[in-house]
Amino acid sequence: MCGRIATYFTKEDVIDYFSLDKIIGEVKERYNVAPSQKIPVVVAGSRIMDHYSWGLLPYWSKDKKIGSKMINARAETLLEKKSFSISFKGSRCLIPVSGFYEWKNKIPYFIKLKDHDVFALGGLYSTWSDPETNEKIKSTCIITCEANGFMKKIHHRMPVIIEPKHFDEWINPQNFDVDGLMNLLTPYEIKEMESYEVSSLVNSSKNENINLIKRKTLKQVNLF
Repeated sequence: MCGRIATYFTKEDVIDYFSLDKIIGEVKERYNVAPSQKIPVVVAGSRIMDHYSWGLLPYWSKDKKIGSKMINARAETLLEKKSFSISFKGSRCLIPVSGFYEWKNKIPYFIKLKDHDVFALGGLYSTWSDPETNEKIKSTCIITCEANGFMKKIHHRMPVIIEPKHFDEWINPQNFDVDGLMNLLTPYEIKEMESYEVSSLVNSSKNENINLIKRKTLKQVNLF
């Protein structure tokens, strides 16, 4: 599962990496983004980055709370579940991140790509309308797959990472090649990734500071 991310890229970095035409909302450096909070997305059929609520809320849902339970979609079964299969057909997105956290034996690790402050996770999105207030909530979830050899040392799952050469293929709403799309939902190249232990202060989403992504050393007792 992927339950915490960091998005400390600059506006210039994300515009360049995703060839963006427009950004909706502010680009803020975040170091401890948790489910239910807003995360950046580049949705199907566009080169526009917006910010959606993390936790997929299907348009047909009657319960607004269901989103909190749907922060991830397993690649192996997403076509079998109505909640995800509908979005997979035409509401696929890229989720810009700088890295993500995972825990092993309650010890937090920060995982990122070498020499990159921004890369893309594969995601799905939906727009839900409150039947009583007509409030519209745009939401998203991160697709996960089986961990590669690198990630298996920390956790048995990892978020799907989409390479730039596949961006157009993934977010093209007219792409109905299911087999081709599913082939993108595989573990990323091991040689491109790095990880290191970080402070347990990341366990609380109330903590938000650049020190959270710093490599923990024996001398690093209190980062704040």
